[in-house]
Amino acid sequence: MSFTAASNRPRSVERHCTVFGRQMRVLLVKNFLVLVRHPAILVFILLYPALLILFLSSASVKKPLLTEKYPTIPLYGFSMVGKKIGYYPKNSRNVASLMEYLLMSHEPPLSNDVLLGFDSEDEIAAYSVANPDSLAAAFSFEVLSPVYNNLSIQYYWRVNRYYTFGDPDPNVDLYYDPFRAERLAQLAIMRYILNTTFSSKLKEIADDSALSTNPLSKAYNLVQSNRVRINNTITYKRFPDFEWYSSTNFTNPILDRGGMILSISSLFLLYYFCYQIVSEKEAKLRQSLHTIGMLDSTYYLSHAVVGFTICICIGLLTSIVGMLSFSEYWLNTPFLVNWYTLTMYHFSILSVSIFLSSFIFKAQSVAFLVFIIILVVTFLGLTQSSPQIIFPENGAFSIFFLIPFLHSVQSIMLMSLRAYTFPYNQLLNAPAKFTVADLVSFTGLCDRSVCGQQAAAYDSGHTVLFHMLITPVLCLCYWVLAAYVDLLLPSAHGSRLKPWAPFTLEFWGCLATPAPPDSHRPNYKMPPVRPEWDEDVIAEQSAVLSPLGSSQYMKISNAPVIIYDLNVMYGGCYKRDNSCATACGRPLKHAVKNLSLSIPRNTIYGLLGPNGAGKSTTLSVLTGTLKPTSGYVTIEGYSIVHQRQKVSQLIGYAPQFDILWPDLTPAEHIKFFCNMRGVNYAEDLEDLERRMKLAEEEGVLYAANASTVYLNDSPKKKGLCTTKVQCKPRRPADPSIADLVMFRLQTVGLQESVDFQVRSLSGGMKRRLTVALSLIGNSHVIFMDEASTGLDPISKRKMWDAIQMAKYERSIVLTTHSMEECEALSNKVGIISDGCLRCNNAPRKLKKRYGIGYRLDIEVHATDVLRVRDEIINVYCPTAVLVSRAGGALTLAVPKGSLGKGLEDMLTKISSEAWILTWSIRQTTMEEIFLTVTNTDTLSL
Repeated sequence: MSFTAASNRPRSVERHCTVFGRQMRVLLVKNFLVLVRHPAILVFILLYPALLILFLSSASVKKPLLTEKYPTIPLYGFSMVGKKIGYYPKNSRNVASLMEYLLMSHEPPLSNDVLLGFDSEDEIAAYSVANPDSLAAAFSFEVLSPVYNNLSIQYYWRVNRYYTFGDPDPNVDLYYDPFRAERLAQLAIMRYILNTTFSSKLKEIADDSALSTNPLSKAYNLVQSNRVRINNTITYKRFPDFEWYSSTNFTNPILDRGGMILSISSLFLLYYFCYQIVSEKEAKLRQSLHTIGMLDSTYYLSHAVVGFTICICIGLLTSIVGMLSFSEYWLNTPFLVNWYTLTMYHFSILSVSIFLSSFIFKAQSVAFLVFIIILVVTFLGLTQSSPQIIFPENGAFSIFFLIPFLHSVQSIMLMSLRAYTFPYNQLLNAPAKFTVADLVSFTGLCDRSVCGQQAAAYDSGHTVLFHMLITPVLCLCYWVLAAYVDLLLPSAHGSRLKPWAPFTLEFWGCLATPAPPDSHRPNYKMPPVRPEWDEDVIAEQSAVLSPLGSSQYMKISNAPVIIYDLNVMYGGCYKRDNSCATACGRPLKHAVKNLSLSIPRNTIYGLLGPNGAGKSTTLSVLTGTLKPTSGYVTIEGYSIVHQRQKVSQLIGYAPQFDILWPDLTPAEHIKFFCNMRGVNYAEDLEDLERRMKLAEEEGVLYAANASTVYLNDSPKKKGLCTTKVQCKPRRPADPSIADLVMFRLQTVGLQESVDFQVRSLSGGMKRRLTVALSLIGNSHVIFMDEASTGLDPISKRKMWDAIQMAKYERSIVLTTHSMEECEALSNKVGIISDGCLRCNNAPRKLKKRYGIGYRLDIEVHATDVLRVRDEIINVYCPTAVLVSRAGGALTLAVPKGSLGKGLEDMLTKISSEAWILTWSIRQTTMEEIFLTVTNTDTLSL
């Protein structure tokens, strides 16, 4: 069966819109799923602001018990010297009668000399202005209906200072204050009612023609003629003291503490989102997702959508709680406007926080960042209690205009000016209410009789609608700035872009045909051969850097991975002629030196090297996380530098660190990556089945022959193999994502952990899951960085099977420190040391070239080490070389020329000596080849 014929996949990349839409859906599901895995935090995020908003639901004017606030004030003890009591109209009999009762109600009763009649209120006002402090008070009465059972009396009173536009002070005895004026009027009316009701009833009876002969009619006439005196005891209860208010009694809770309460309410929201973004950055999850094609736009937009959705819920719950509190503000402002404003407030603070978190690289710093943000926002909120400090009058520009959440607070404060009951002329005035029509007209300026005294002199110059519209615009700017800063800092993407890079066509993938490699240009001169290169490396360089169309180049032109004269240097003073030795006082580090390499299809390429040799740097360049100093790299013909977005759709990546979310399960990870890469479930299952069959036919599967434990991982699970014949997972007739998930988890031995969160998995299980994720999708090249780190032998071989099945019609680049793994998996091996590729060939050919025969391992007691030299080596095989020693364990290199009678006699002697504990002879291993090529042996041969 030909794999190429069976799975001839197109190598074209998907359109940007297709990738964007798919990634957006997948990231939204992932973000919401991670959020709901923290129900306690979600509850705090939603309910904490709603509970705090109750602190803004207090009344604007406190109403304590009147007897506590306004004690009863007696109606005596005042000096009326030089004072008059005015009344109008002076010709009204009823007014004159009531004024007599008013004089009687005073303690002590006043004489008629203090009365001064006027024709109208205007006449009283003119008299008061012309003669200040001459009138103590002025009254007017009118009997609207004299019928006793429907008596209606209307009265007015004014204290003197009302006409002089001042505020009366109840603590100053110089004037009649509103309390006493009100009480005198009420008592006068009460006396009038009690003294006229009986006479009114008698008159009604006397005027009744049907009762004219009644004795009561005669009685009424006697009463009217004062010939009969009625003894009537009059009692009354005083009315409550009249409520008097001044500006000191009035508070606007929104102005006083609105900014502070709102800032504290966003605490949990800020911490959660900042922590998620920074932790993904710190764990290099974003960098790994970028490597396989995640767009910056989808990443930030998905977080913005989730954040905005949460803010909508916060705004709705907060507005509902406010309405249920029956506070004046919530009842006198539009519900939808409050909902929108509170939503945008929390989203704007979130936007600013996301921007600031782009400068943070450690999750431990998030708490400090959130603390500083809350502190600053609280300070600004307290400052905004005097709005003209943040937003100057008449619309003058301020730097605070650039902070979006201040616009939301300003909107709420402007609405509050028309929402609260306020005192005017010592009386409570009902609020004007803020309506939808006020959105386009109200700027804060209004008459003091409409908005209260605190709003009398402030005109912000901008309407509420202006603040509502500018807030989302500023939020968008902060999200864009956050993405821009991430591009300039290396933490999120692995590579640092120039400040102008996002404004180039190359960044947006608009360059259809980027510049070709230097070797494809005329008059190109191949770099000189380095002395460290062996013949295979020289031949590879010659083929890769040959002119375009040459026979040598055509042999490698179809390779998925081609590296053209790659150089990577660390330092700020690199020149193309390598003449710069130092950079700004720092030594220049030449990490990769003139690397030219092609990796064919159907190949597992093992890249070996000691620590610091340059293999991780090379892998970083190949995955696009690091830009080369010079050179050129193509993946399936696309430039890794100029066409990274297209390249990312063609590669898989298993980094040295695990790219996993602690809150998701292995099954959810598989689903996430399958959907992220647009996998067709049926086709992918068919592809996996075909790869497994090819691997079985070639006999390259290790785990199936290594242990029966592997074959019986989970006999209770449906669909899992229990015998060697059944070890291959079966593809269902109608495959679904669940079937694909189980199939892929079986290939790495994680089927029993399918529903456990990753945080509960062991390090080895996480490593296997990371490798499984790198194999998902139609990747043409897969990069694996130390894939088997931390795995036990059985798990390691199971993972080897997954890698062997994945190599068909692909190229796999594997970096490892396990020589056993490299020898077991790699079709081709390259050993890099000090930035130079030293060798490049199949493992068996490297053994043949660099091996020096056989290895003889002998174990003796430490006291018998010299006997090995004197009695064995010097006698039977003097050409043998000591390779390593650890106590009494010796490893000897026996040259191939030593084969024959001498070697046979030596082995016979070794087997017959009782003081030799154990011994063995073997061929040269990859580890020994590695030591030979990199010259790291400490013993001379």
